[in-house]
Amino acid sequence: WIFYCNKKNDFELFILNSLKNFSINNWKNLFMAWYYKGALLNYEANTDIGFHKSDSKLQQLAVLYNELSQDQIRQIRSTWGAKRDSKISTFTHNFNTIYNLRKNKSCGRRNSLRKIIETDFELFTSLFPIILTNPGAANAILPLKQGIFNVVIFDEASQLKISDTFTSLIRGQYKIIAGDEHQMPPSNYFQGSSELLDADGNENDENSNEDDEQSVLAEAESLLQFASDLKNVNKSYLDFHYRSNHPALIEFSNSAFYGGNLISFPAQEVYRPIEFRAVNGRYETRTNPAEVAEIIKIIENEIHPNKKGKYPSVGIATFNINQRNLITEALNAVAEKNAEFAIKLQELRERGLFVKNLENIQGDEKDIIIISTTYGIQQDGKFSQNFARLNRVEGYKLLNVLITRAKHKLYVCTSIPKEKYLSYPEIIKNEGNNKKGILYAYLAYAEAISNHESELAEGILRILKEQSFEKPRTVSTSDGLSESPFEEEVYELLLDHFKEEDVIQQHKVGGFRLDFVIKTKTRDVILECDGKSYHQSEEAYAHDMYRQKELERMGFIVYRIWSTNWFRDKEIEMKKLLGFIKTLSL
Repeated sequence: WIFYCNKKNDFELFILNSLKNFSINNWKNLFMAWYYKGALLNYEANTDIGFHKSDSKLQQLAVLYNELSQDQIRQIRSTWGAKRDSKISTFTHNFNTIYNLRKNKSCGRRNSLRKIIETDFELFTSLFPIILTNPGAANAILPLKQGIFNVVIFDEASQLKISDTFTSLIRGQYKIIAGDEHQMPPSNYFQGSSELLDADGNENDENSNEDDEQSVLAEAESLLQFASDLKNVNKSYLDFHYRSNHPALIEFSNSAFYGGNLISFPAQEVYRPIEFRAVNGRYETRTNPAEVAEIIKIIENEIHPNKKGKYPSVGIATFNINQRNLITEALNAVAEKNAEFAIKLQELRERGLFVKNLENIQGDEKDIIIISTTYGIQQDGKFSQNFARLNRVEGYKLLNVLITRAKHKLYVCTSIPKEKYLSYPEIIKNEGNNKKGILYAYLAYAEAISNHESELAEGILRILKEQSFEKPRTVSTSDGLSESPFEEEVYELLLDHFKEEDVIQQHKVGGFRLDFVIKTKTRDVILECDGKSYHQSEEAYAHDMYRQKELERMGFIVYRIWSTNWFRDKEIEMKKLLGFIKTLSL
């Protein structure tokens, strides 16, 4: 346009002859449309990212990802094998003797693991480059030398004490500390004051000197807190939640504790993920016999083997040791009288059946978890709200662990009066997502899910998200409708070919939000409208690749329309989509 303005006299005759049928205003609009189209296509031709026309890059990344995974395995095996063979060839002792490969009198007595490691630690780690152990065993058998491992990884770090793990820390050149600050600290940790006092009993300035900082680190309740308080450490967060087969099993904790930052995968089948049982039993001598009877009934009538004859794994969780013991006794008593139940119980035990109180359940996961909240109205008609550790500071961590152990289904058996747990909004408002308030909110949520009251459940989650311990790491701009003019155009044209109720905008499936879901006679199709700003980096491509792979693994069909193609010829793109959908019925 600038070129034309500068050369107006030279081009005037050409312009008038070529565009004499357009008014000057229409000509300007036509020119600008042509110019921008040319600029976009030129940019596309001269950049690796830019404006996209197909999902070929996503497909290319998927292929490269699979190739890289296989190449990594081959490279690891090759490198490991070469190093192992080299170390064995230069080993000065009798290898067969040291590693007990010849079990006969001439080789002497069997060597212990400690002896093998002491003889040649380099050979041992060449044979076994990855060692899985606990801090206690590491202290007992591994050399106490700084940096003897390239990487030391600590899992469940919220449960580990500094005193138990310090020597393992110094053994690693790099330390990876994995844990969840919203789960339980070491069970025997003494919850003292975190404030520092001087010799006269006065509070010190937290920035007074380096010694104070070191003292705070040393007094951390767990290895996880110690790592979190350190300066200059790299922190990363879990984005996807992998355990739960149904989003409802994690969404409560996600909203109440994690700020909605976890992306849960869609359910692969339609079922009731949480069963709420209002038992209304009596709380006597720290037990609730009625809830025990309900648990026996669930195991008898509702736990069944799958098509292959295999039972699911089951865990039973209670709110105190007395109830745990009563359930264990009841299971054994029923098994003694009922041979069929005894067989089922034995098979469930072979699948890892446990009965635990909530303080001891962290780290466990089962297909099905049955919870007995235990507390209820007492013989005198009173209801005590003294929920032991749940009512203490950070008691929510116990609940968080408890309600996130199930992979497939959760049974909640409770005798807590309904009028009590429905009082959660006011308690949450005053005390936050902790103590009895968060317990009551969960009972209300579990009942809503069990009764298929999705709007009520969503309302509870909204209240909890306002008080969440974490804040959202990303800001959602979606209002449930189209996110761009591109999507609006696609939606309008879709309605020419599909009924309005068969085209769902911004559909939420698990933790994923999909541009469109088109309901067809055979299968639902996920329609993604690509070309938004976040598709301008390799990381975004990798995220989309992973997202699509997970959706397809669960049986969903994903189809993409790219903005460049759409604005060039929307009719052709719509014909392609309709043709693709037609092939699904063939």
